[in-house]
Amino acid sequence: MDKYFFTLDLLFRSNWEVCKPGALRSMMKKYLNRDHDVVGGADYIINIYKGDFLDRYQGDAREALAAL
Repeated sequence: MDKYFFTLDLLFRSNWEVCKPGALRSMMKKYLNRDHDVVGGADYIINIYKGDFLDRYQGDAREALAAL
């Protein structure tokens, strides 16, 4: 899971201010599919990422992550 979380966190940190939550989630799915061959379980992995990483962010970044 760490390799998935690394990819998702990198995408989130670099795009949360410029992308809407739906667009960011779509981007995350695309990168999980492209880089890790995750197709059907992308939503599941993103939801686990949200739960695990929500405490690492504060303010607007936390709200953006919760909105994914």
